[in-house]
Amino acid sequence: SGGYGYERMGTLAQAKALSPVEQVRTGMPPTLLMHGTADQTVPFSNVEEFGQVMKSMGNQYQLEAFPGQKHGFFNVGRSRLLYEQTLSLADQFLVSLRYIAK
Repeated sequence: SGGYGYERMGTLAQAKALSPVEQVRTGMPPTLLMHGTADQTVPFSNVEEFGQVMKSMGNQYQLEAFPGQKHGFFNVGRSRLLYEQTLSLADQFLVSLRYIAK
């Protein structure tokens, strides 16, 4: 995998030790990831790979794609609408897990 800025983290071994996809283990908590398809800091392909690894280990993973959005799109100062959409999706995810009530 690439796109996590490996070249700025020293050796490949050091970079892999910090990579989220390298940390996936069976029994991880349910994960909701909301990601912009135009993110240049963490490419969308990386979150797809993360999801594949999560699912292959039997973990619950939900990816919500935001077409054309870049890194940090969900920050309230960038777009109140997208901020509210991400909060709503997070609420729905937590309700689906019965962690919170409707």
